[in-house]
Order: sequence, then C-alpha cells, then structure tokens
Amino acid sequence: EIIYTLFGANYVVASTALIILSIGYFINYLNYNASHVLVISKKTKIVFFSFLSAVIFNIILNYLLIPHYGINGAAIATGSTHTILAFIFFHQAKKISKMKLSKLLNLRMILAAIITLIVSFFITKYIKFSYVIATLVVTTLMIVAIYIMLLLVLKVFNKEDIEIIKTL
Repeated sequence: EIIYTLFGANYVVASTALIILSIGYFINYLNYNASHVLVISKKTKIVFFSFLSAVIFNIILNYLLIPHYGINGAAIATGSTHTILAFIFFHQAKKISKMKLSKLLNLRMILAAIITLIVSFFITKYIKFSYVIATLVVTTLMIVAIYIMLLLVLKVFNKEDIEIIKTL
C-alpha cells in the first residue's frame, strides 16, 4: 500500500524486493557497531577485506540470480550480502574485543520484532479508512506502539535506556 500510494500501481511489483531488502538491511543494522569496533581496534584491513569480499560475493550473486529472478534476484543478492557481512563483522568484533554479548537481550528484541510483524499483518487486514494515507498513519502508529510495549514487557531496555526514555 505504501508503494502504491507513493509511486503508483506500476511499482507495486517491487514490494517483494523491498521486503527482502528490508530484512537484509535490518539484520545489518542490528550489527551496525561491529564494524566500528574493528575500526577503533585498528583492524581496518579486516574491514576492507570484508567489504571487498562482500562486493565480489554480491556481484557473483547478481550475475547468477538476476537473469532468473529479475528484481527479486537482485534483492536476494543484496540482502544476503548485507546479512553475511553483518555476521562477518560480528564474529570478528567478538573475537577481537573478547566481549561476552548478551544473547538473551538480542533474542528478546528479535522476538518482539517477530511478534510485531505477525500482529501487523492482522492490523493491516482489518483497519481500513477511506483515505489510504490515514490508514498508513494509524497502522504505523499502532505497530510502533505495539513494538515499544513488547520491548518494555520483555524487559529489553536497560537502566540507561529507561532514563533516556523518561527524559524524552
């Protein structure tokens, strides 16, 4: 509906590609700081060769997938590349920093996202206004509220996060 509203019916076929790319970028974003840990640790060669490997991997996947799957093949290639790059950076940062990362905290955040995703499918099916923009705004606000409530219920936030939220 967002693509239809913003760009028109001709671009709706790109919705699957957008979903695939969103998942890849979301996974990459969860691991955003890992590359910074490597740079701060003066492991820029690891960062460079990781990006170089990702570029080569992406080119190969695009070459293999685009002829068969078109725009969705390109999205799969790019999403997969971002996901693999995130795991490489995560593994290297964990190895270099020797930090014990709280897996439970990340699992709770992912669980909240999955539950929100499932609920959002039901919300978007049953909430319809005469204006598409109104529907998009209301459903977006509801989905964000549900996600924040789930983060609070699952106790994802630590004390510092709660202090920042209270300040805001």
